[in-house]
Amino acid sequence: MSASAKDVVVREYTNGRGVGNLLSFADTAQKLKVSKAQLSKLINGKVPGLPRLKIARLGRRVLVREEALAQWVQEVEACNADH
Repeated sequence: MSASAKDVVVREYTNGRGVGNLLSFADTAQKLKVSKAQLSKLINGKVPGLPRLKIARLGRRVLVREEALAQWVQEVEACNADH
């Protein structure tokens, strides 16, 4: 795998709903093209006018399901369309 292909690594985990793709905190920030500090604000609901980004915690690790990220982006687009 080339260095650029390693930049965003999607890991597959098995859960009660089958296999789902989870992104690490850093991978999610990179995918959204925001800083880790901004992603933290999005997760904690501290960005006015934007919905909170749903996460899964495994110990101290913060993981984001790709499906949840896609749904969140659609919600943000809908919020922007209203304004």
